[in-house]
Amino acid sequence: MAVSNVYVRISRVPIGNAPLKEEVLESNIQATPADFWLSGGYYGIDCIGATFGTVTLQKRMQNGTTYVAVGTSTTFSANGSVVVLLGPGHYRLVLA
Repeated sequence: MAVSNVYVRISRVPIGNAPLKEEVLESNIQATPADFWLSGGYYGIDCIGATFGTVTLQKRMQNGTTYVAVGTSTTFSANGSVVVLLGPGHYRLVLA
């Protein structure tokens, strides 16, 4: 079954005096949305869906067209939350 009605929040975790507040919010998504830029650092990722297949965070590689999964901790097959260290770059959420 494919994932549906997904809500995702990706928020930068402030460390030290880091003034940057960075957040990506996706509400009620049904298909893979457009990619987005993250500055890099620690991020909290919260994911909740009405039904589940998978929601995977992918990073765009230097060739500008290839996306790869960030890791197994950022692939959700159920509602969940995780904190991860990400490098700067373009990312996207893939719904399946």
